[in-house]
Amino acid sequence: DVFCGFLLCTNLTRAPRIGQLQGEVIPTSFYHQGRVIDCSGAHVVLDDDTDVGYVEDGTPCGPSMMCLDRKCLQIQALNMSSCPLDSKGKVCSGHGVCSNEATCICNFTWAGTDCSIRDPVRNPHPPKDEGPKGPSATNLIIGSIAGAILVAAIVLGGTGWGFKNVKKRRFDPTQQGPI
Repeated sequence: DVFCGFLLCTNLTRAPRIGQLQGEVIPTSFYHQGRVIDCSGAHVVLDDDTDVGYVEDGTPCGPSMMCLDRKCLQIQALNMSSCPLDSKGKVCSGHGVCSNEATCICNFTWAGTDCSIRDPVRNPHPPKDEGPKGPSATNLIIGSIAGAILVAAIVLGGTGWGFKNVKKRRFDPTQQGPI
């Protein structure tokens, strides 16, 4: 049950620095990274009845075990439905964890109620094949203006040249032909 409460593993004292001790201090030891670590667990209650050592029901406290009323219990002993198992007996197909609501929470690239469906990460923005680019709107506007100026220059130039020749024929007696 020590996993279903708050553990103190440093600055250990017999009495809590804040709040009131409820029950007794329970010493425990863990083997972690080649060392034995001594810890203590206890329920310490503050003035507003908040338990500093509170661990929520459903918190995992061992393999196929969870906390309920500050006790570490086998899930099967709770007479609850557990998460689905695969053909090899692995919970959530070995690709997720079982929640306290007996549903699988799948790892990042797995899906389904039992985490058995491979769900690879997809690129949300696939690269676009841009292909040949057409003219931009700015280029079209500039081209249209330049074309209009060129047409106007040709029309005005042709008109001016035509008037010059007509005037010349009127006043030039050497030119023959109908006017």
